[in-house]
Amino acid sequence: MMEEFRGFQESKKRFTGIPDQFFREIMPAIDDINELKLVMYVLWSAYKQGDFGTGFSLSDFEEDRLFMGGLDPSDNTAVLEKALEKAVNNQILIKVNLPDEGDTLY
Repeated sequence: MMEEFRGFQESKKRFTGIPDQFFREIMPAIDDINELKLVMYVLWSAYKQGDFGTGFSLSDFEEDRLFMGGLDPSDNTAVLEKALEKAVNNQILIKVNLPDEGDTLY
């Protein structure tokens, strides 16, 4: 269970750059909370890595227990896959199959 949020603390305050287009073009089109969490997570992770063109595999998401814990606990891998599918269908993310590596990147 998540600790009760008590406001933003100066000692923990860091900022993440979210492209303005997110708020005008992407966010209004998202109707699923898990898709929203996924897209926000991708933007945050890409910003931290310094590359909005970086690819993420399914295992990249699954390895982050805090992120996965925020998804429906009944079957969070299935919820993740559905959120990824929605983000691809909504043209927020692209899906690239890497046949030589047997992996998929988003």
